[in-house]
Amino acid sequence: MEKIWNFFIDNFRFTYLLLLAILGFGLGSAALIPKEANPEVIIPVGIVSTVYPGASPKDVEELITDKIEEKIANLDDLDIYTSTSGESISIISVQFKADKNIDDHIRELKDVVDEAIPELPDDVEKPIVNEVNFSDIPILVVSISSNAPHEKLKEFAEKLEKRFETAKDVSDVKMIGAYNREIQIIANQEKLEQFNISLAQITQAIQANNAKIPLGNIEQENKKYTIRFDGSINNAEEIKNIPITVKNNTPVLLQDIALISDSLEEPKNYSRISINGKKSQDSISLEIYKKSGGNVIRIAENLKKEIQNINKETKNKYNVYIVTDNAKYIKEQLGTLSTNGIQTIIIVIILLLLFLGWRESIIAGLSVPLTFLMSFAGLLMLGYTLNFLTLFSLILALGILVDSAIVVTESIHKNILSGMSSLHAAKKTLKDYQWPIISGTLTTVAAFIPMMFASGIMGQFIRNIPVTVTIVLASSLFVSLGLNPMIASHFLSRKKDKETKLQKYIDKTSVWYETKVCSFLESRKKQKLLTIILALSFVFSIFLPASGLLKVIMFPQIDIDYFWLNLEMPSGTTLKETNKVAQEVEQILYTKKPIESYVTAVGVAGGSAGGGSQNSHLASFTINLRENREQTSTEIIEELRSDVQKIKKGKITLSQESSGPPQGSPVNITFIGEDLNELERLAKSGQKLLSQISGATNIQTSIKEAPVEFSLKIDRQQAAQVGLTPIQIAGALRSSINGLDASKLKINSDEINIFVRLNLNPQSANPYEADETNINVIQNLSIQTPQGSVPLSAITKTELKSGVTSISHEDGKKISKVTADVAKGSTVTQIVKEFQKNTAKLNLPENYTINYGGEAEDIQESFGDMFKALFIGIFLIAAILILEFNSYRQPLFILMTIPLALIAIFPGLALIGLPLSFPAFIGIVALAGIVVNNAIILIDQINSNRLKGQEMIEAIKNAALSRLQPILLTTITTVAGIFPLAISDVTWGPLGFSMIFGLLFSTVLTLFVVPMLYKRFAEKKL
Repeated sequence: MEKIWNFFIDNFRFTYLLLLAILGFGLGSAALIPKEANPEVIIPVGIVSTVYPGASPKDVEELITDKIEEKIANLDDLDIYTSTSGESISIISVQFKADKNIDDHIRELKDVVDEAIPELPDDVEKPIVNEVNFSDIPILVVSISSNAPHEKLKEFAEKLEKRFETAKDVSDVKMIGAYNREIQIIANQEKLEQFNISLAQITQAIQANNAKIPLGNIEQENKKYTIRFDGSINNAEEIKNIPITVKNNTPVLLQDIALISDSLEEPKNYSRISINGKKSQDSISLEIYKKSGGNVIRIAENLKKEIQNINKETKNKYNVYIVTDNAKYIKEQLGTLSTNGIQTIIIVIILLLLFLGWRESIIAGLSVPLTFLMSFAGLLMLGYTLNFLTLFSLILALGILVDSAIVVTESIHKNILSGMSSLHAAKKTLKDYQWPIISGTLTTVAAFIPMMFASGIMGQFIRNIPVTVTIVLASSLFVSLGLNPMIASHFLSRKKDKETKLQKYIDKTSVWYETKVCSFLESRKKQKLLTIILALSFVFSIFLPASGLLKVIMFPQIDIDYFWLNLEMPSGTTLKETNKVAQEVEQILYTKKPIESYVTAVGVAGGSAGGGSQNSHLASFTINLRENREQTSTEIIEELRSDVQKIKKGKITLSQESSGPPQGSPVNITFIGEDLNELERLAKSGQKLLSQISGATNIQTSIKEAPVEFSLKIDRQQAAQVGLTPIQIAGALRSSINGLDASKLKINSDEINIFVRLNLNPQSANPYEADETNINVIQNLSIQTPQGSVPLSAITKTELKSGVTSISHEDGKKISKVTADVAKGSTVTQIVKEFQKNTAKLNLPENYTINYGGEAEDIQESFGDMFKALFIGIFLIAAILILEFNSYRQPLFILMTIPLALIAIFPGLALIGLPLSFPAFIGIVALAGIVVNNAIILIDQINSNRLKGQEMIEAIKNAALSRLQPILLTTITTVAGIFPLAISDVTWGPLGFSMIFGLLFSTVLTLFVVPMLYKRFAEKKL
């Protein structure tokens, strides 16, 4: 290895050229590397959606979900599959293990779903299988509002959609909240009975009169011509004159039995926006997505300029407002971290100037930009992005990477001052320190590498940390051993720098340390006392998280500029009624000064202006906060939660995005069994029990209020007498109640749906509006037969029954769930433990089980992965040390610095009020590879002194004194490098502080404990 490093010293012209290449490639890579908020988390999930119009949840479960789940259960590499059978729809979510390509998983899922299709009812729509991409989020969501009619608003939105789609690096634009143009045909029941016509006949007549068919080719005068039959309908007027049947030799036209209107489809949801406390207006939203690898910040800035131009062009007739700006969040995050990085570099350089001469400081400081530039190039080549975790890892490694440069630069200068030539001094340093530096770097990498193999979502999320740190440390090793010696040999002076006050203080510290370490090494009583104190301190430290005095969580709550409010009305509530209650919520939101804007989506659940499931009894609000506000988002949410309690008609929950990767509810309790009624009882009892536990908020259950349903029971004998089968009756009723899509009209580029339905409320002032009817009207409907019409009441009986909103499965078993969020000051672990103490109150039946998921499960899995990573890391570190020192004892001395670091971490976090979060535990794992470096250098120097003939005590004392300043300097620079990051970020601050506490305490003890262990247990001969 020594020859490799000497090559760069001997061929300095080539080395300078290499420096220029690093500068060029590094700067180019920094500009080209894609930027995003968080690393991409690929969760192999497929969704199977199957629509069965008009079917109850029970029918959907038995006829759709169960059939498909039987096939899915046979798939390989399944992690978990869950399903919800609701009104008219089955949704099955299938999550695979992340050991294969997602495309392979989705292809296999489609194959087994296709196998189930022959077993499904004939009138079921074909199941749709889609891949779920959790990282595919819009970079911008814009809302368009106006006082203009909806048709004009939609027309303007469509123009913007096309305009945004042509923007550079935009992959897709999705429109939300627009109603489509529709030709409605409202059939009159009396007329249908008079002419003995069914809705199916009307549909068939429209389809037969709306045909465009290629007929073939002919040759005429040596030319080939295509012949096409065009019998398509061009407008609503033509539809009116379509003949449906013939009565008394006179055609019965569609307009004779129905009203025809060219208008908008019936709204399935309402969307509004309010900006700066103004009255909310109807709106349409556009979600804008970027192409893979596109620069989020640059794309968003271009789009924002475009939006400014659009608002100028419209002159306030239309208002285009940015509702969600993910690029802004990314820019702020990266900006904050960049500032921290600059602060860290300045702090490190100042420390180097204070401890070393100005020449040494510059040479050691050069390692920072050179290492970073090499790292940018490495990340770009490996396909990584510059995201929060990447930049965080760069700054985290900054304090570590200067350590090697300090050791090398200081040693070269010391050798030059001793009379060596600059070339000889550089080569002597490489000979003395290359292996301690290489092994120190490898031990640090060994601590991080096992994190790459953490499982699940969290494993993917944190993978950027070990990859980035490994690239940085590998680059740092090359800079320290390949480039720094050459630069130092050219620029370090033979002149000794003037001794500063700081150096005098360091000299005094050295004298004090020499006295103390000698006294300590000669006193068995002091050594025994220190050992007992450290052992008791270690036990006390471990006791803190085990006892709950130090809270254990996954990720802390963060202050963010937006949150969500969800409204849930009783199942079966109409869209109009839900809208009224949503307007009551809006009246409260008007009064909140910290709120800058909000988007209301009535008929939609979820956290965005159009995302989530759709149902008439649901509404959601995306609420944006002002940047300059006194309250945190958590405080505003708690205040708003209290204010909305006055609304008694529905259930309101508030939530905000947590830090870390995508996660579900923090508290997630699942009951597994067979009987739906028993599962409902358990869920409600669990909900009641959770409500009595302090700290549990937003408590919800998967069992919703059961809607009342009318069950029509067929009289088979009566039906047979009039020539009707159950399937014929069901089909006729479904078309009468739900209507039918008859055909489509193409006008210009627009495709317009033709919808046929029955007028179920002839007394309505506006027959084109959705009919509000009652069961009596349904019972009086007539079913058409060849012999004439038959009243429904003559062949069926009606029963009033309680139905279910939805039926949930997990791995094919029926389940019910209770979920909750965690209030500030509480933890998931505390809530779950309290719940478990009281499970006897639930009266859990035999063969029913309870699973605890959510954050409690995440903590168990993720912390378990980190424990494994810690032990694997320690094993790898031990292997590296055994190879270097050719000893079992000496690596053991070095490894003892790891528990020494743990002694300070838990009390330190508790003292400053920080929890033991998942990032803090990452810091503990990483620390294992860092704290050993000081001990490596110290023991290597002791061995070197002994090989020169020094006695044991003398060798230890001289090594400790000679390495005191480098050890203190590297520790201080590492701590100083991490400190700005620790105090500036709520989420990752605990990681920084765990490393700071552990490193400071371990360094101090290393200077005493390692010499003690070496003296007592080291080999008598090397």
